[in-house]
Amino acid sequence: MEFTSPLQTYLNKVDKTVSLSIKITNSCVNTYTFTQKQFENILEYWNQPGGAKFNTDNGSWIVQHKKRGPRPICEPANFVRIDFWRDEQSFHYRVDYKDMIEVTKDYFYQKQNTMHWDKNV
Repeated sequence: MEFTSPLQTYLNKVDKTVSLSIKITNSCVNTYTFTQKQFENILEYWNQPGGAKFNTDNGSWIVQHKKRGPRPICEPANFVRIDFWRDEQSFHYRVDYKDMIEVTKDYFYQKQNTMHWDKNV
Protein backbone atom coordinates (compact mmCIF):
# COMPACT_ATOMS: atom_id res chain seq x y z
CA MET A 1 0.00 0.00 0.00
CA GLU A 2 1.40 3.38 -0.99
CA PHE A 3 1.77 6.43 1.22
CA THR A 4 -0.23 9.25 -0.31
CA SER A 5 0.15 12.25 2.02
CA PRO A 6 3.43 14.19 2.08
CA LEU A 7 2.87 14.85 5.80
CA GLN A 8 0.63 12.95 8.19
CA THR A 9 -0.05 13.42 11.89
CA TYR A 10 -1.63 11.23 14.53
CA LEU A 11 -2.52 12.72 17.90
CA ASN A 12 -2.49 10.16 20.71
CA LYS A 13 -4.75 11.76 23.33
CA VAL A 14 -3.92 9.16 25.99
CA ASP A 15 -0.13 9.57 25.80
CA LYS A 16 -0.34 13.24 24.76
CA THR A 17 2.04 12.59 21.88
CA VAL A 18 1.95 13.39 18.18
CA SER A 19 3.46 11.24 15.44
CA LEU A 20 4.55 13.15 12.35
CA SER A 21 5.26 11.11 9.21
CA ILE A 22 7.21 12.73 6.37
CA LYS A 23 6.89 10.98 3.01
CA ILE A 24 10.18 10.08 1.32
CA THR A 25 8.79 7.89 -1.48
CA ASN A 26 5.48 6.15 -2.16
CA SER A 27 6.73 3.23 -0.06
CA CYS A 28 8.85 4.97 2.60
CA VAL A 29 8.20 7.55 5.33
CA ASN A 30 10.22 8.80 8.30
CA THR A 31 8.13 9.11 11.46
CA TYR A 32 8.99 11.23 14.49
CA THR A 33 7.17 11.41 17.82
CA PHE A 34 6.76 14.66 19.76
CA THR A 35 5.05 15.57 22.97
CA GLN A 36 1.82 17.42 22.32
CA LYS A 37 3.44 20.57 23.74
CA GLN A 38 6.44 20.27 21.38
CA PHE A 39 4.19 19.77 18.36
CA GLU A 40 2.00 22.73 19.26
CA ASN A 41 5.22 24.76 19.57
CA ILE A 42 6.05 23.78 15.97
CA LEU A 43 2.58 24.81 14.80
CA GLU A 44 2.80 28.14 16.61
CA TYR A 45 6.27 29.18 15.42
CA TRP A 46 7.10 27.49 12.08
CA ASN A 47 5.69 30.48 10.16
CA GLN A 48 7.27 33.14 12.42
CA PRO A 49 10.70 34.76 11.84
CA GLY A 50 13.35 32.24 12.89
CA GLY A 51 10.84 29.37 12.94
CA ALA A 52 10.45 26.74 15.64
CA LYS A 53 13.80 25.67 17.13
CA PHE A 54 14.03 23.21 20.00
CA ASN A 55 15.80 20.15 21.41
CA THR A 56 14.30 16.81 22.35
CA ASP A 57 15.84 13.84 24.14
CA ASN A 58 16.69 12.45 20.70
CA GLY A 59 18.06 15.50 18.87
CA SER A 60 17.63 19.07 17.66
CA TRP A 61 14.94 20.49 15.39
CA ILE A 62 14.33 23.53 13.18
CA VAL A 63 11.01 23.96 11.37
CA GLN A 64 10.71 27.21 9.44
CA HIS A 65 8.96 28.80 6.49
CA LYS A 66 11.46 29.83 3.82
CA LYS A 67 10.74 32.56 1.28
CA ARG A 68 14.03 32.24 -0.59
CA GLY A 69 15.79 29.23 -2.02
CA PRO A 70 19.24 28.07 -0.94
CA ARG A 71 22.37 30.14 -1.41
CA PRO A 72 24.04 31.44 -3.48
CA ILE A 73 21.13 32.04 -5.87
CA CYS A 74 18.43 32.76 -3.22
CA GLU A 75 15.58 32.87 -5.71
CA PRO A 76 12.07 33.52 -4.37
CA ALA A 77 10.53 30.34 -2.96
CA ASN A 78 7.73 29.18 -0.67
CA PHE A 79 8.51 26.01 1.27
CA VAL A 80 8.94 24.73 4.82
CA ARG A 81 12.35 23.54 5.95
CA ILE A 82 12.36 20.73 8.52
CA ASP A 83 15.79 19.83 9.93
CA PHE A 84 16.54 17.11 12.46
CA TRP A 85 20.01 16.46 13.91
CA ARG A 86 21.10 13.59 16.12
CA ASP A 87 24.76 12.90 16.86
CA GLU A 88 26.50 13.00 13.47
CA GLN A 89 23.35 12.23 11.49
CA SER A 90 20.92 14.78 10.09
CA PHE A 91 17.81 14.81 7.95
CA HIS A 92 16.79 17.84 5.92
CA TYR A 93 13.30 17.99 4.41
CA ARG A 94 11.63 20.59 2.23
CA VAL A 95 7.85 20.42 2.16
CA ASP A 96 5.22 22.56 0.46
CA TYR A 97 3.83 25.47 2.44
CA LYS A 98 0.28 24.28 1.73
CA ASP A 99 1.08 20.85 3.19
CA MET A 100 2.15 22.46 6.47
CA ILE A 101 -1.12 24.42 6.54
CA GLU A 102 -3.00 21.12 6.05
CA VAL A 103 -1.04 19.46 8.89
CA THR A 104 -2.03 22.33 11.17
CA LYS A 105 -5.72 22.01 10.23
CA ASP A 106 -5.62 18.23 10.57
CA TYR A 107 -3.96 18.35 14.00
CA PHE A 108 -6.57 20.72 15.44
CA TYR A 109 -9.35 18.65 13.87
CA GLN A 110 -7.96 15.55 15.60
CA LYS A 111 -7.62 17.47 18.87
CA GLN A 112 -11.26 18.61 18.79
CA ASN A 113 -12.86 15.41 17.47
CA THR A 114 -12.90 11.72 18.31
CA MET A 115 -10.83 9.73 15.83
CA HIS A 116 -11.10 5.98 15.16
CA TRP A 117 -7.82 5.37 17.07
CA ASP A 118 -9.18 7.18 20.18
CA LYS A 119 -10.89 4.04 21.49
CA ASN A 120 -9.29 4.34 24.93
CA VAL A 121 -10.06 8.05 25.47
